[in-house]
Amino acid sequence: MISTERVSVLQLVTGFFGFLNAMVASLQNAEKSSHLDLYINTHWITTIVVFAGAARLLMINSWPAEIFSLMLQFLCFCITVNAMVADFWNLRLLSALNATLGPTPSTISHLQIYNSMDALLCVIAVLLSSYIIYHHFYSNVNSYIQTPSVKLLGMGTALVVLGVIRFVCYFCEFFKLAGQDRIRALFANYTLDEPAWICTQLALGVLCVLSSRGSKLLRALTLALAASTLMPSVFYLWLDYRWWASSRLSFGLLSKSSAYWQAAGVVISLCNVGVVTATLVQLLSMHSTTSHRVSFDVKTKRFLVVVAAIFLVLSCSTITLDVYTIWKKMFYRLFHGSEQKTPFLTALTAIFAVAASTSRFAPIALPVCIILSLYSLNSTIFQLISYMYLSWNGYFGDQLCELFFPGLGRCFLEVTKNEAVIHFIQMMLDFFVLLLSSILCAFAIRIATMVKAETTGNRRLESPIRWLGVLMALCGFAVLMQAIAFFRSSTDLHPMVVVYMALYHMALAIGLVVFPLYQIICSENLGTQPFNQTALLVMSVVRFVEILTQLDYRGTGDDLSMAWKV
Repeated sequence: MISTERVSVLQLVTGFFGFLNAMVASLQNAEKSSHLDLYINTHWITTIVVFAGAARLLMINSWPAEIFSLMLQFLCFCITVNAMVADFWNLRLLSALNATLGPTPSTISHLQIYNSMDALLCVIAVLLSSYIIYHHFYSNVNSYIQTPSVKLLGMGTALVVLGVIRFVCYFCEFFKLAGQDRIRALFANYTLDEPAWICTQLALGVLCVLSSRGSKLLRALTLALAASTLMPSVFYLWLDYRWWASSRLSFGLLSKSSAYWQAAGVVISLCNVGVVTATLVQLLSMHSTTSHRVSFDVKTKRFLVVVAAIFLVLSCSTITLDVYTIWKKMFYRLFHGSEQKTPFLTALTAIFAVAASTSRFAPIALPVCIILSLYSLNSTIFQLISYMYLSWNGYFGDQLCELFFPGLGRCFLEVTKNEAVIHFIQMMLDFFVLLLSSILCAFAIRIATMVKAETTGNRRLESPIRWLGVLMALCGFAVLMQAIAFFRSSTDLHPMVVVYMALYHMALAIGLVVFPLYQIICSENLGTQPFNQTALLVMSVVRFVEILTQLDYRGTGDDLSMAWKV
């Protein structure tokens, strides 16, 4: 039998050639275009093969390292299976394409070469990751069976059912949009990320069912996979909500069937987030031991519960007001947009803040609160700076309305003081989220630095972690400066272009600075602070899957600014 180390070397080589193939394809512009509605980009998400192989080779002899390596192998398997199917789909699509009505023959040739190579490499990657997973689970060391769990069985079944429903909805939308709305079809199925994560959550459901009577390794892997898929679940909930909101706000004719279909997609995604969260909490409860529990005093517990209640109120208020303004098609929503991740993130923060008040969940929930509060804080920045920009430039003036509806009565009927008041209330809710997130983050960081443990002997890693944070912060700061420069030079552009290009890029760039700053702050004495170690691990995993998910969107808007390219 071949050792897993040798298989990992082959996996690393396969991933390297896949990376080169993607790079060459990008240089040749072998990507989805306006003539390829049903084409799916698979370029950079398959670089997971490189990370899966490297993680196995660099794995130290520890239980968490083995779980993390195995989780990457599962992600590699799910993503490459989807990429393989997408590549064969693309090849079939390209072979049937009439070159005279679409892209040039050279472009089609580049696409065919890329997809052929990628399909072959994905087949190899699937076989290699399957072998490593098989080797892990059929070793004698991991054969100990845990106590059966009916709850895990039920949650796993629910995840499988929801996964199947989401796959059906995805393919129905895929073909429905291509036949009705070509512009939306170009972006709705631009990359492979959504079916890949649906497949991953299907795998999570299967693992939950198996781990209900499975081994210790199986349950630990299920916990790691549930933790890594939670934020992508929230991301696709927001994405479905955004599609529904943007369709409603397009001021065009939207059929009732399409509106109900999109609303159903939001409900399904919401149920999916709820089940994934419940599964994660259940698995954390099962892995909690008395030796790892941390007890807080009454004041700390009360503070966390009060903060959670306020977060929940803010979440419900924000989403209620947001849905109302979208349903009424209020004019200011053209500028306010549908970039509304805030209510979903604040609701999740409330759940983990309540969990952090209990001794059983505190070692995991409090570090998660730090990361979620940073995400909640960052999600409000775009709304706040866009409101300040519009207010400074005569927001709700007749001239602003005339840019969209010249000579129409709605400029005098719908652009009213009532809408200005509603927008102000919405902005104040975002401001309170920003303020409360900052307070919770500072409070949680303070507690994390107070909880001490014996040094693990890895103090030498503190300096590299700090300097990596400095490097990422400098890169993020450079992007922020470029975004600010683009904003300062965009005074002659349409207000909507300024809001959604310049200001939105500034908000994204601020996020690129915030997370590295936290890494720099908590790197001091990191070896003796287990809560900060957990928070950094959570942040790294969340950022990793987030970047991996969105890498293939790099081609949109390349002609706008350097900040967008970076």
